Amino acid sequence: QHPVSWTPSIETNRLIGHMILNKRQRNGTNQKDSGSILGLKVVGGKMTEFGKLGAFITKVKKGSIADTVGHLRAGDEVLSWNGSSLQGATFEEVYFIISESKPEPQVELVVSRPMPMG
Repeated sequence: QHPVSWTPSIETNRLIGHMILNKRQRNGTNQKDSGSILGLKVVGGKMTEFGKLGAFITKVKKGSIADTVGHLRAGDEVLSWNGSSLQGATFEEVYFIISESKPEPQVELVVSRPMPMG
């Protein structure tokens, strides 16, 4: 059960994605962190187009939960991770928030991406 919804935000001209991704734990494998389990890499402390710090997906592994369920792409901005806002967070803060969520069975994400043209 993976609830995923994308809703357009007219005032910011962006699509907002809200999703809960369950981690499929593989037995006996040593999991690194929540991001790699879900198949995505999130890097914080990057400048957004609005001149604020933000966290962005830099890599999505093909065939991963992030790819097949979340339909996430590199370049998507992650607004919050398990209820913690990543907006205005530094590289270290984002890294800490994501590593804190390692024991959680699922990750709730709110992401934002520019609206497709046309």
